[in-house]
Amino acid sequence: MNINKKMRILFTTVVFAGSLLLLGGNMNANAAAVINNSESTTKVTAEQAVNQNQIRIYYYGDKQYAHYKIGNGQWTNVPGIEMEKYYALSEYPYKITLDLGNEKDATVCFNDGNGNWDNNGGRDYKFTAGTYKVSNGNVTKMKVEDQIKLLGFECYNDRYNFVGGMIEFRAAATSVNGNVYYTITAEKDGNVETLLSDSCEGKGLFIPKEPGTYSIKLSARDDLGNTLTKTMDFTVPGSESIKISDFYCYNDRYNF
Repeated sequence: MNINKKMRILFTTVVFAGSLLLLGGNMNANAAAVINNSESTTKVTAEQAVNQNQIRIYYYGDKQYAHYKIGNGQWTNVPGIEMEKYYALSEYPYKITLDLGNEKDATVCFNDGNGNWDNNGGRDYKFTAGTYKVSNGNVTKMKVEDQIKLLGFECYNDRYNFVGGMIEFRAAATSVNGNVYYTITAEKDGNVETLLSDSCEGKGLFIPKEPGTYSIKLSARDDLGNTLTKTMDFTVPGSESIKISDFYCYNDRYNF
């Protein structure tokens, strides 16, 4: 029997951008270097507050009752409504939320239930819709970025970044106003796919049906309706991104 040791037996290592499929042979360091997905970019596009028609007050002091009227309506009965104990916002132990309904403002003062009042030097406090901190007569309207903060938004497993791959996007945010609800969408050529809708768990699964660049959009909304949005441009590679990293016979000593 004539043994031709130069005969080549086909073993192939195919690498997709972001994913490795090993179809025989060994993966070496040079092959591993091409699996990183360098085509993904991240950019912030917007931060927007969408407040409902209500007032949230965080109060510093020992006056645990809020005595108020909505618009030109009736005052609450003295001493008013006992505020909720609150610990998430440092140094502001009480909070209260007022629903304005169809009105535009509320007039408020505070007391301890024993005749000791904080009424802003006799002028009372007047609030429109929004979130406020009140401390020793000082009123600060909180900006959206002081209430809800985005901690992170990323592709968790881009090694599966190919058509038909199961790609997971994760987001995390925190808000002084309570829960955060996440919505994640993928948009390409005007077609929008919802990966996650109004969920407390910031994980969205994306299975791309075709290559190209997708706009992955996150909306994080808190209990007051404050919303942060962020987009991520994410490229799913096409067939031109398939590379032959190696092609050889691994054990031609057995070629007989």
